[in-house]
Amino acid sequence: MRTQSNSWLLLVLALSLTVAVGCPKPDPDPVPDPDPDTREPVDYVNPLIGAGGEGFGIGAAFPGATTPFGMVRLGPDTAMESSAMGVFHCAGYYYEDLYIEGFSHLHLHGTGVTDYGNVMYMPTLGMDSSKTEEAGYRQAFFHDTEEVSAGYYAVTLDDTDIRVELTATQHAGMQRYTFPASDEAVVILDMAHTLGEGVVDVSEVHLNHDHAEITGMIHNVGEFTSRLGGVDLYFVTQFDKDPVGYGTFEGDSLSEDSGNAEGEDIGAWFRFTTTQDEQILVRTGVSYIDEDHARANLEAELGNTWDFDAVHNGARNQWNDELKVIEVTGGTEDERIIFYTALYHVMMMPTTFTEVGGDYLGFDLNTHYAEEFVYYTDFSLWDTFRTLHPLLVLIDPDRQEDMLVSIEKMLEQGDGLPQWALATGDTGSMIGTPIDQMIAGSYLKGMRGYDIEAMYREMYDHATGPVEGGERGCIEDYVSLGYVPADTCDDSTSRTLEFAYNDYSVALLAQALGHDDDAEELFAQALSYQNIWDAETGFFRGRFADGSWIEPFDPTAFAEDYTEATAWQYRWHAQHDPDGLIGLFGGEEAFVEQLDEFFQMAHDYPAEPMPNQYYWHGNEPDIHAMYLFDQAGRPDLAQKWVRWVMDAKYTTGPDGIAGNDDCGTLSAWYVFSALGFYPVAGTALYLVGSPIFDEAVVHLSAGDLVITAEGAGPDAVYVQDLVLGGSSLGDPWFHHTAISAGGEMTFTMGDSPSTWGQ
Repeated sequence: MRTQSNSWLLLVLALSLTVAVGCPKPDPDPVPDPDPDTREPVDYVNPLIGAGGEGFGIGAAFPGATTPFGMVRLGPDTAMESSAMGVFHCAGYYYEDLYIEGFSHLHLHGTGVTDYGNVMYMPTLGMDSSKTEEAGYRQAFFHDTEEVSAGYYAVTLDDTDIRVELTATQHAGMQRYTFPASDEAVVILDMAHTLGEGVVDVSEVHLNHDHAEITGMIHNVGEFTSRLGGVDLYFVTQFDKDPVGYGTFEGDSLSEDSGNAEGEDIGAWFRFTTTQDEQILVRTGVSYIDEDHARANLEAELGNTWDFDAVHNGARNQWNDELKVIEVTGGTEDERIIFYTALYHVMMMPTTFTEVGGDYLGFDLNTHYAEEFVYYTDFSLWDTFRTLHPLLVLIDPDRQEDMLVSIEKMLEQGDGLPQWALATGDTGSMIGTPIDQMIAGSYLKGMRGYDIEAMYREMYDHATGPVEGGERGCIEDYVSLGYVPADTCDDSTSRTLEFAYNDYSVALLAQALGHDDDAEELFAQALSYQNIWDAETGFFRGRFADGSWIEPFDPTAFAEDYTEATAWQYRWHAQHDPDGLIGLFGGEEAFVEQLDEFFQMAHDYPAEPMPNQYYWHGNEPDIHAMYLFDQAGRPDLAQKWVRWVMDAKYTTGPDGIAGNDDCGTLSAWYVFSALGFYPVAGTALYLVGSPIFDEAVVHLSAGDLVITAEGAGPDAVYVQDLVLGGSSLGDPWFHHTAISAGGEMTFTMGDSPSTWGQ
């Protein structure tokens, strides 16, 4: 998901550079190798999966140190030889890079847009004016010195032989630098550092030499936060050793012994005398509210401790406790690594925005108290409504409910329901109102601890007419014409399809709430997708207000009436009305033939950095498509193509995610598919796939769901039978109530298609 920004164009222009600047480096061992009998879920996590890739296959995964849903994501920001092109560095790090610029405390995970990269430190030897900018202080690194695991990142900087280790708590980061013997061991803070095209237009830094402490404020205006007018960040950093010297800089001008600086391009440094292999510890608390909160976050989570290993073990244990929500046995070693890393990535975002003591900065930029809930932000909803939030509803309902309460507070304190919430505001990125599916799906699955009527009224208003600050562009034409015309809105075909799906979810919610007239109206409106079906070509197409079609038409083109996709990829987007969609093709046989051709052409598509013109797993609009075979009477083909995607599009390497993970969306797809079922977002329905593990125990809040796959294995792709709740399941789908209280789900697997579910 590239957020409809210039990132999409930049990535196209940069594709040729991907190969040109890449420098072959040996892959690290993906995970430690403890005794298999004592291996914990956390031992399978490899944070470098998805931290590389080429072209549109860049995963943009964050490989640094963090805790589940933590505010602090402390990690390396890397660069190519000549630059750090933003499109490769949406999480700060790109596996093919040669240099590390420094280690910053705030990152996103898996997005297609750069932001943050703030509060960045870099250890070095010596300080002069050349080290007031990235080109002067960055250092080379090699992957064979990296050690990466959940809650931990380490690397040796090649130019100085300084060992850097990182770990984190929710609101604080800790760094451990191992220096050589030197009178010039230096730690630099670059206040101006951001990712991509971002800028820091206001900042201030204050040094307390006696207490080896740095405090400051940064106003970050990143590619994404610029839509909010920027974001203020506050921090308090402490060292475990008194420096022998210090200073600040502005531009390339050094001020020795200076304790304060303000401006756009400033920084600071501390200088130490070290013996061989002496370690200097650095700990930093951050806040979006003020310096007092940053200090409170630091003191509450790290107290007086300088025990790096204890903090690291605490982060590791937090991850292990969260990952144990699903315990799998069987499968291959690589499948377990991919699965637990995917589950780890699911738990990266949204971001905990509640600070120690319960305060958070709301969309109105006032400080509020989160009473009996945790406030979250950073909701990439156009992506995450499809897989991530349905997975959280299942495995972490308390957290998902807190996220819904957070959305309620955004509605109260902002201008409406968010579309892509970031930090303290809504960026308005992407199309449609994907929060409709997120809210409706949660409610239909039994979540009730929030003001659903207030949310519903906002959803209904957006679906039926223009709303000030509304996110459904061209909604008036959509309502009056039955589609979004291409002469008034870009992405017109995609908008029509997305709006119709939004409408269906709002209609289901209206029905559940007893708003029957609204439901009838919206169910009818949800069929609007049929108004842009061109029976002659067999595709959804852009058309003008007078009813004529956009010409010329090429279903393999990434045309302007589709959002980051081709007509082939949006051809299957009416997943809310499978019977109606199948009818447009002339029936199940024709539909199955065309859908199978879609996947076969994707299978045969040449491997190259450009996106696949047919099934493209690296973006969201068609990632559900193989599961439509279930509803067309051919679950065996769903199983075949689900397994192909799991095998072909996920690996244990840095290119192990087929495109931007989009805040855990593609990772959640894998988790669901590996378990053997997949959600129809915005509803309470699941479709059956092809499980890969002998057994998976999902520890639900109401009881364990035990999923057994008898005969599971790499070649056992096809379901021969499925018993759920003690009875053989006749259809390849089931509802949330069938598993919400736990129970047993038993697959019988085989290496050839069966007639089950047909």
